[in-house]
Amino acid sequence: MKKKRSIVVNNPKLRKIRNNLRLLLMSWASREWNILNDKETKISYNENGKPRHPNTYTDEEKRERIRLSSLMDENRSLVRNSICKCFRCVATDKNMTYNPVEKAWFCFQCYEELKQWTAKKKTGISMRFP
Repeated sequence: MKKKRSIVVNNPKLRKIRNNLRLLLMSWASREWNILNDKETKISYNENGKPRHPNTYTDEEKRERIRLSSLMDENRSLVRNSICKCFRCVATDKNMTYNPVEKAWFCFQCYEELKQWTAKKKTGISMRFP
């Protein structure tokens, strides 16, 4: 998105649906991350549960670890930058505002606090929080 956008849901029934969908998406992402982490752990540790030295990895294992780490990072950033939770306070049940400069969603309270903090820090209008 290129402009500041606020999503407000006032109806309590719709809020409950929104919150449950957010939790469902985050639990799915968490489960996927855990699956990837388990695969990476199988490569990183030997049968005795001790960490393997990176020099002992085969080329295929190195590539697989890099691929798994990349997927885990992508998963984490998708959830972190989504409307599912506030980028700052991690609230999941609030109305959100998108900040195009930060490319992240903030709850109204955090957005206003950051906007005021940025305005105090700089004289004049805040460019980071329009």
